[in-house]
Amino acid sequence: MRSLYAAGTTIKSWDGVQVWQYERGQWKDITGAWEWSSGPHYHREVRALEGGSYWVPVSSQRVQEWNGSTPLEDTNGHDLGGYRPSRTYIWIPEASLQSVPSNATENVQCHSPREFPPG
Repeated sequence: MRSLYAAGTTIKSWDGVQVWQYERGQWKDITGAWEWSSGPHYHREVRALEGGSYWVPVSSQRVQEWNGSTPLEDTNGHDLGGYRPSRTYIWIPEASLQSVPSNATENVQCHSPREFPPG
């Protein structure tokens, strides 16, 4: 998996970016309601699919606007330091990436969608 350092407002401007959240047993497109950060920070890729990937924003502190935060853990349950929004994933089409992601050494534990669009 990969890591990306960019402001949310930058990512928002890329073609085809969407934000998905799991609510009440179904996936909901919340792109229009998502509060994009203006300062750069890390995003971690959590699932790569043909044509794009799901990512989670990462913060060193809980973010009130996320309406729920989950500690960032690797697939073995080890604390990676930081938080990600609960049940929320950013879809970024591969062709839209305008920053070069770096390789991450650990995979993030989560239950991201297995397809795009999620269903």
